[in-house]
Amino acid sequence: MTSSKTQSSSFLQTLRKKFRTRVGKAFLAIVSVFVMIGILMGLFVYYGLERFFDEFLDGVSTTLSLYIFALIFGFLVGLFFAIARVYGGAILSRVATAYIEVIRGTPVVTQIIILAYLPDTLNIFLSAQGLPTIPLSWELRYLMSAVCLGMNSSAYQAEFFRGSITSVSTGQMMAAQAIGMSRSQSIRQIILPQSLRRVIPAWANEASYLPKVTTAAYIVGVTEAFHWANATVSYTFRTLEVYALVAFFFIILITFVTWLLDTVYDEVKIPGL
Repeated sequence: MTSSKTQSSSFLQTLRKKFRTRVGKAFLAIVSVFVMIGILMGLFVYYGLERFFDEFLDGVSTTLSLYIFALIFGFLVGLFFAIARVYGGAILSRVATAYIEVIRGTPVVTQIIILAYLPDTLNIFLSAQGLPTIPLSWELRYLMSAVCLGMNSSAYQAEFFRGSITSVSTGQMMAAQAIGMSRSQSIRQIILPQSLRRVIPAWANEASYLPKVTTAAYIVGVTEAFHWANATVSYTFRTLEVYALVAFFFIILITFVTWLLDTVYDEVKIPGL
């Protein structure tokens, strides 16, 4: 009885210690982010650029929306192509490989220009045929840019997922099928839960790198953070100061994303791996 109480007390103490550690880390991270944001705002005042702060926030919101969309889109599409490449058979595996190699083998700037101006090209063709054209708008240009960034990210994420999937021993798939599970059930319930936990450290590299890739959207007129910097420099001629502010924003964003993914991995990682 005494031993049981001692074990229970030890367990509760361990939980309290972990809770305090997690809360402390979260509090420190949140405070650090707010301090960095305060420094960023102070730099705007110091450089005398505070009148451009509202436009900067608009650009930041566009950058964040591009980033979140591309990351989620890339995750879903990349996971599909990773599974297709490993388990898709002769045809689907080759299609997935071709998609990944083409996307990874061409510059993101080229991709975004092609997709962003694709509606304009189609309109020229439709107009020549006397057919109704596609209504062009800033929202369409933004959407095509976001899809392009998602496609670019999906090719890299697919390779991270493929490596993680193949790291799970084939014996587990054989064992699952031996107890009556279908191939799709084995993938969903045995392979993916393990591979998605294992992939976090590698996948975090893409999640941290992707915000910087979103700057390519400014080339086609999407008003993200880099577009704001380019326009502000043209107006103020304060090149170093303006781009330093943009760089500091990306440092804040990437630092937060890296901390968040490290925290998630610490919670879900497979012990011993």
